[in-house]
This record gives sequence, C-alpha cells and structure tokens, in this order.
Amino acid sequence: MTVLRREGFRKIESMSGPLLFVRGVSRPACGELVTVESSSGIRGGRILQIDGDISVIQVFEGTMGLAREGVTVWLERDVLRIPVGEGLTGRIFDGRGTPRDGLTADFAEDFIPVGSAPINPVRRSSPDVFVETGVSALDLLNTLVRGQKLPVFSGAGLPAAELAVQIVSGARIPGSDEPFLVVFAAMGITRREAQFFMDSFRESGALRNGIFYLNLAEDSTVERLLTPRAALAAAEYFAFTKGYNVLVVMTDMLAYCDALREVAAAR
Repeated sequence: MTVLRREGFRKIESMSGPLLFVRGVSRPACGELVTVESSSGIRGGRILQIDGDISVIQVFEGTMGLAREGVTVWLERDVLRIPVGEGLTGRIFDGRGTPRDGLTADFAEDFIPVGSAPINPVRRSSPDVFVETGVSALDLLNTLVRGQKLPVFSGAGLPAAELAVQIVSGARIPGSDEPFLVVFAAMGITRREAQFFMDSFRESGALRNGIFYLNLAEDSTVERLLTPRAALAAAEYFAFTKGYNVLVVMTDMLAYCDALREVAAAR
C-alpha cells in the first residue's frame, strides 16, 4: 500500500478578491484541489494559474477574513469531481454539485471531474434531430437541433425567467422513445428567482425529469464559474454513458461573464 503525504505551504504572497497567491508550491497542477486552513476555519479551493514560482488559487468561499500569517494551503492531488448516477434526477444542487434540497447524497454511482476532454469536431455526427421546446417562435423560426447551441438574448424587463421555465417544461424530442433529460443551471440568481424556478418546475412536473444546479447571488464568485461546468459534466455523463437525450438550459450568462470579469480583475 502506498501512503501519500499531504503537503502544506505557507508562503502567502498576497490575496485579492477570491484569489490567493502562494509561492513555492511543489509540483502544482492547474485545476488541482486545495484545502486552505486558518484560524477562521477550513476553506476549499483549486489552482487557477501557475506563473513561475507563484500559484494562483481560487478560494471557493472567498478570502475575506483570511490573514497572510497563519494560513496553510494543503494540496489534495485531485481535481474537483461531482457525484453522478440515476439518483441525480429530480435533485437540486449548488454550483459544486452539493445537494441544496436537504436530501441525502448517497445516490452517487460515480464521481467525475467537472473538466472533461474536448470532443473531436471531425468525428461529430451531423446534427439532424429536432428538439421541440414548446415555444413556437423558437421551434418554427430558430429551430433547436440536437448537438447545437441556441443563445436567447433578452433585454431588461423582459420575461427571460418565464421563457426558461417554458423551455424546460415543454422540451422533448418528437417521435423518440429514448429517455430525455433536462439539465438546468442558474447562475447568480436571487432567492426569490430560485423559488420561482423551483415552484414552476414542480407545478409543471419538470422537476421529476431534470437535474438542477442553482448558484445564488449570495454564493461565491468561484462557485458561479463552476456551475456551468458541473451542469455540462452531468449532461455529458447522461448522454454518453447512460444514452439519454439531454437538453442543457443555462441562465443567466451575464452573471457568469460578470464573475469572469471579477476574477480577471483580481488576477
């Protein structure tokens, strides 16, 4: 049996927003999980960037309350993984794949990394399967086809949330007997919006045939960046491993872009 020794590092150069800059980390890897230990408690994070002797770490809970002295960064020698399995259906999670609905997390058949290998576009089959959304303006004028992405732009005051609910509730592949699943990811939404989504999905019955990842406005910026990755990882698992037809609906990409800008400014 091989015993791996955890390595801890304390040369904290600086902190900015959700980022922690650590010097002298041995054998760091981009995307590697870390544990940040301090007098205020334990926080999670992952390595975002490696620049010479400096490793930039995204702290999931942010760096507020941390001091440069007395902080130890432990390398976990693993990447962020989310639980997957048939038990995901009908469940609600946060951006890191942790159950948000208060139910147990004993459903996992496997744990997969949120960052998957890229797909070779040359080997991709031609998209030709119609995905019905139930919205006539989309189905007739801007048809969604399996294997494609469809951006929907909305202005201030327009019912973007109601449209997302209608798509999730009415989506199907006509004439197909293959199992169909919707993966819904919401980023930077308020608690009121989250309650609206969940109430609407329960009323329409969509909650029974979907997987839902909710990142609230009060949650960390780093988790907001992980939310679409977790949703897409789960979608790929059900599509390629379980043989499902999967529709992924994400809202609001503006909140995701704001999170990117915040992290970029801190870097």
